[in-house]
Amino acid sequence: MNSIKHKTAKKITSVLLSATTMVWLAGASAFMPMVASADAATDALIAQLQAQIAALTSQLAALSSSSTTSSSSSSSSAGCSFSRSLTVGLRGDDVTCLQNYLTSTGHFNYSGGSTGYFGEITRAAVAAWQAANSVFPPAGYFGAISRAKYASMVSSTSTSTTTTTTTTTTTPPAGSALSVTAGSQPANSLAP
Repeated sequence: MNSIKHKTAKKITSVLLSATTMVWLAGASAFMPMVASADAATDALIAQLQAQIAALTSQLAALSSSSTTSSSSSSSSAGCSFSRSLTVGLRGDDVTCLQNYLTSTGHFNYSGGSTGYFGEITRAAVAAWQAANSVFPPAGYFGAISRAKYASMVSSTSTSTTTTTTTTTTTPPAGSALSVTAGSQPANSLAP
């Protein structure tokens, strides 16, 4: 009887030792999915920040060039001005302007036209526009990220269609430039 218990204990010990050795040999590769998901989250955050920076830069360029263009051409190409986040239940001229813009892009197709009320139809249209323009998550909430994407799209459209001869170059003040670079990835190796 002791012999059977002893053999069983040896087999269990051998299996556990083998499993432990395999885990040890796998080393850091077991943790690579966690590092990859952290890198993806960081990349997504960097992309959102770059979109916001681009939107702010384009707004600065639009503001600095607005003094050199006539008021009639700047009002026709300025687009909507959003001072708040838009979500279900809100009403106002900014909602109407958003609905008009979404109609022009083909995302808002309510048969009654723009109503100035942000309801489920507008939410679905905003979500479709967000998905089409890589604004994540496409939840239908027109917040800071969506407003920045809208501003960058409208300013790039308005600058490409403007027929003025004035050229404005925006140079950031010294020391305020932002640089984003990819980090270095360590070589694959077993943990010591």
